Amino acid sequence: NLNVLIYNILETRKLKLLITRYNHIKVIAITAYEEKVYLKELIENGFKACIFKSMINVEIEKTINTVMNSKLSFPDIMRVENDEV
Repeated sequence: NLNVLIYNILETRKLKLLITRYNHIKVIAITAYEEKVYLKELIENGFKACIFKSMINVEIEKTINTVMNSKLSFPDIMRVENDEV
């Protein structure tokens, strides 16, 4: 059973409260933003993955499987060095 919730980036802080309270919830962001700054925001707020809207049909199944196996999944363009996060 997979429940999908869609939030815009402005809702991430509210979603962080939900994730903190129910830490078994795994959340995947779907966004058009490709800047690295959003990666930091997503990770800090508990997101487990991110998919660009333009790639959703190609990436959704792989991303869900990755997250369900307790791994993070973010687009390569959003990757940052450890000291940036």
